[in-house]
Amino acid sequence: MGDRAETGQSNEPDSQSAAGRDSRSRSARVRGHWARLLDRVGGVVRQLERADWAVLALLVVAAVLRLYRLGEESVWLDEALTWYRVTEQYTTVEILFVLPLEDVHPPLYFLLMDLWTSVAGASESALRFPSVVFGVTSVGLLYLFGVKVFDRSTGAIAAALLAVSSFHLYYAQEARMYTLMTALTVVSFYFFVDIADEESHGRLSVLGYLVSTVLLAYTHLFGTFIVLAQNAYLLSRVALSGGTVPVIGRVGTTATSLRGWLRVQALLALMVAPWWVALTVRLPTISAGGCTGITWIPESTPAGAVSILKRYFYYCGAPETVSPIPAEAFLLVMVLAGGLVVAGLFAAGDGRPGSGELLLLVWLLTPIVVPFVLSHVVAPIMVARYTIGASLALFLLVGRGVQTLRPYAPAAVRVALVGVLLLGLVAPLSGYYESDQKRQWRDAVESIESSGDRGDLVLVTKSHLVPTYQYYARRPPDTVVGMERLATRETVSEAVGDRGSVWVVRSWTGRTTLGDHLRSLNYTAVETVRSQGIYARRFVRVSGQNQASRQAYSSEKTATVRSAS
Repeated sequence: MGDRAETGQSNEPDSQSAAGRDSRSRSARVRGHWARLLDRVGGVVRQLERADWAVLALLVVAAVLRLYRLGEESVWLDEALTWYRVTEQYTTVEILFVLPLEDVHPPLYFLLMDLWTSVAGASESALRFPSVVFGVTSVGLLYLFGVKVFDRSTGAIAAALLAVSSFHLYYAQEARMYTLMTALTVVSFYFFVDIADEESHGRLSVLGYLVSTVLLAYTHLFGTFIVLAQNAYLLSRVALSGGTVPVIGRVGTTATSLRGWLRVQALLALMVAPWWVALTVRLPTISAGGCTGITWIPESTPAGAVSILKRYFYYCGAPETVSPIPAEAFLLVMVLAGGLVVAGLFAAGDGRPGSGELLLLVWLLTPIVVPFVLSHVVAPIMVARYTIGASLALFLLVGRGVQTLRPYAPAAVRVALVGVLLLGLVAPLSGYYESDQKRQWRDAVESIESSGDRGDLVLVTKSHLVPTYQYYARRPPDTVVGMERLATRETVSEAVGDRGSVWVVRSWTGRTTLGDHLRSLNYTAVETVRSQGIYARRFVRVSGQNQASRQAYSSEKTATVRSAS
């Protein structure tokens, strides 16, 4: 018994000691794991060069510029159509299978917005936030592409131009697909460059190219011209190099076979075929100018095509916007940018463009030149925002031009040139933020809703503008009717029926006959609402009064409204 007692007394401290050692051992292991993790993080941080930190700052700047006043402005026609497509008109399944048969735009962006609005809602800021994310992401992706093909400085300069471009800022604050198209364009070219190197690329590179390019094709029709640019570059180089594709820029040491590239393109075509089948079904209507969505596009001119390059550096959406910088100053910026582009094309130093520079030139011109030709052969399709992917090549060429000056100009001069360019792009931003860039439907609709009754009929010219009104309306949907501005008296009479009060709302249209027809139906105008780009007039039925009494009533009500405003 004594031995057992003695043994028990001696074992208790030993067990406590063992538990303490285990606890200390676990603590040591945890500290060791954290130490190794922190060491790895520290190693990554130490490997970051100054240019990488600059790009992180650019991402912050790009995000701030795109988030600032994001929901301040009214939605306009195109944004309202996005809202209408995904919340009112189509179900998720219909977006995939019905929308491609009725809309000129592919379904991917609308599918993403359908999922997004089901979670975030459909306020102005919520509708535009995905465009902000894609726009900021494009800045980082363009930097990575510049580093991959050229060097850090070229990538950083191009990313800086993209971050502060008012052209890109405008579409990053619009609920449309253009910044998604921009981001996918960079990713597609990134993997395109990668798979041109047989030694370094693998299945993941081919998969990355196929996925990004298919998504691009299902985002916008002009994604096709990005693929065309890639093929035009490769096939032209193949013709000059005896059946192989030369390495692009400074990536890799060998080249891929033409046969392998054609296999990738065949697979790409197969994956995009459903969209092209849907588009082909509507080609006769499109070529006849009867396809909804393109009839508003004017005929292309050489001056208009060239002006697209200017828009990449300076752009404000509304035609009423006054330029905040003198024309002479902007001309200087354009001349400087043009000179740097020319210098960038010959960065190889042997009197002709290098492979990377030639790629950028084809990338820049194809999405502009080919649609310009098609606009004269098939139907007008040339719109500046559709070519947004080409602007990335322009920014990269400017970055290459700055690098070309390295042997001839000190760093201070090169920095000053970049500073002048950035200043030229930043200067228009004051005008961008201080003036309305979109038609102010919110103000107009709120004024109409507060002045009239819920039972008033609203005639909107034209029918495709109805969703824009409905986005802000608090009235029953059946009280908002689309009406052609030159509709017949019989059509107007059938629409108004026995309504006592009717609003006529118009935007982007010339003279309308609706007011004349309403007057012939014993209506008289009693008040007017004006907002930027929107003109609305209220008519009330005045029965059993002579013309003089009606004019007096109209003048009195109109004067009251004007004095109140």
